[in-house]
Amino acid sequence: MAHVRRRGTAAGPRFDVCWREYGRDRSRTFTFRKDADRFRVEIERRVQLGALYEAPPITLSAAHESWKERWRIDKAASTVQRKAEAWPHVQALESMPLAALTPALLEDTIATAARVAPRQAQLALGTVKQVLRDAIKRGQRIDPALLEVKAPRHEERDPVFLSADEVKRLSMWCLQSRLITFAALSGLRLGEVLALRDTDIDLADGCIVVARAARKGVEGRTKTKKRRRVYLCAPALQALREQLVARRPNAQGFVFPSPRSDSVWNSDNFRADVFAKAVQRAAAKAKPARRADLERLEFHDLRHTFASLMIAAGANPLQLAEALGHTDKTGRPDPTLVWKRYGHLYPGSTREAAAALDRHLKAVAS
Repeated sequence: MAHVRRRGTAAGPRFDVCWREYGRDRSRTFTFRKDADRFRVEIERRVQLGALYEAPPITLSAAHESWKERWRIDKAASTVQRKAEAWPHVQALESMPLAALTPALLEDTIATAARVAPRQAQLALGTVKQVLRDAIKRGQRIDPALLEVKAPRHEERDPVFLSADEVKRLSMWCLQSRLITFAALSGLRLGEVLALRDTDIDLADGCIVVARAARKGVEGRTKTKKRRRVYLCAPALQALREQLVARRPNAQGFVFPSPRSDSVWNSDNFRADVFAKAVQRAAAKAKPARRADLERLEFHDLRHTFASLMIAAGANPLQLAEALGHTDKTGRPDPTLVWKRYGHLYPGSTREAAAALDRHLKAVAS
């Protein structure tokens, strides 16, 4: 049941109403005790009334379809696609009534998927839990222990950071050399590069506006659903100028159009037909000590490379977050992910900050 917890803050006492709902611990904070007590009573009433209604039983497949149609509203196309690609891993459970699902059955299904595709298994389990929580809200009878099934461990792949010379060599082996150079020196995701149009470029100001992204040949919103302005270094601008001159004209104004149709590239085709072949050629010509890293290079590593080059040039986490499009819920640049992903590339940052403060104080004193 819900309970009220009192805690002290600099602004005075606060009262947290804590309860557990749909397998999750939840809380809400109030300034006054009477408001907290009133909300606690409402929570307990809601829980009790919820148990009185039981909807007609449905299968996992029906619950998924119902949830998906409502969930996908306002979601980026790439997000919807990733969910769709992961769902087949739980296809064996689709015909089962929700009331018949057991934690052991779900756990076994996810474990089987994890042996082949750990990350896909994680996404599939997360989707199942979203569907089940939605079904509970709609009166379905479900074993709460299903929401406690743990996701399989998935170790993230270590990124590959290229040097500036390696970027040049990779672009030389690629049929779309200017695209490689631009991506590695701008930090854009592949979908953002493929969807870039000439109207998004301001050569005079040295910047571009990232307004959309393309996935599997279909344009949509960016991953964060926000527009951002990215200022470019001279080599990235030069690659853009050369591409604008060399490209074939196309009605939609794509900067890097598909050579076959003059429309937007299919991202999967680009990775397989262009990028993967360039990586093979570059790796074959690389030094033995570096060959293994280059052989596992993925396009997203160009974004990691941009981050590492920016850090080497002295960019701070806030500047890098703005360039990469890492934002918080309010749309402001958020360096949290930068620290998490690239913090190890800032060796001795505290010492450097102290030295900078020392130089500033000496300048003020003089």
